[in-house]
Amino acid sequence: MELLDKQNERKSLWIQTTARLLYNKADNIDMVQWIIVLALPVLKMFFVQNILLNYIMMIWFLVSFVLDYFIDKYTDIATELRKSFDYYVYGWNNDFQEKLVDISKIYQVRNKKYFEHQTVNSGTDKPKGVKNWYTTVKKEMSQEEAVKSAMKENIYFDKRINNVAFLCILIFVSLLLLVLSTSGFTLYEVFFGLFITFASFTKKLYSTFVNLKKVSSINSNIENLLRANDIDLTYLQSEIDKKRSIPRTSNQLVYFFKTKKIHEEVSEFRSDV
Repeated sequence: MELLDKQNERKSLWIQTTARLLYNKADNIDMVQWIIVLALPVLKMFFVQNILLNYIMMIWFLVSFVLDYFIDKYTDIATELRKSFDYYVYGWNNDFQEKLVDISKIYQVRNKKYFEHQTVNSGTDKPKGVKNWYTTVKKEMSQEEAVKSAMKENIYFDKRINNVAFLCILIFVSLLLLVLSTSGFTLYEVFFGLFITFASFTKKLYSTFVNLKKVSSINSNIENLLRANDIDLTYLQSEIDKKRSIPRTSNQLVYFFKTKKIHEEVSEFRSDV
């Protein structure tokens, strides 16, 4: 199937590498936000009357909006790049949009080493790369079978990574509730801490959980539709694009530690997809 050749063409690899780079940038900013929204309230608990810390927290409140802008910006561009990659390798478009190729060229010039590693290595190599992106597609498959297989692989990766993120949030919230229940704090003090002192952290935890739920819901819908006899593949792809545009859901740390294992799992059921 020509998908296997198309996904490893130079333009395809550049587009995918740029998408990964931008998703990573968004994830890195998100990670910085997590560290700060947790660290500042903890410091506030120890330095209650510190005026400098109060100013830092106010400045951070404004800076967080700027960081949110860049997270959304990088995620939107990366989503468009991934969408163009899929449309090209699926045979739905004859070429990439020139503006997306230009974006990739700009980032390639600025990140030559990164692009060199990414375009040579696959997902099981060290460092991990974007070569051989879809691994469950076979040469003897028809175009429709290949697209369906690629979509199933995409959903499987997403679910495995997001399940770990869900578990981390669940464990953290459980530990937090355990600590609060044994701390001797009154109900008022608990709510004051969650919604005043730790307001930024509580908001970020909630928004991350909601976004993960949205992605999970879309994945489930796509899985159900893939099992149907009459499948509108372009609609399914639009759902995948919608899912990819939801920020703060694909944690880079989880991906780093789990991707090789997931690739091994995918290779085991390759003959069944």
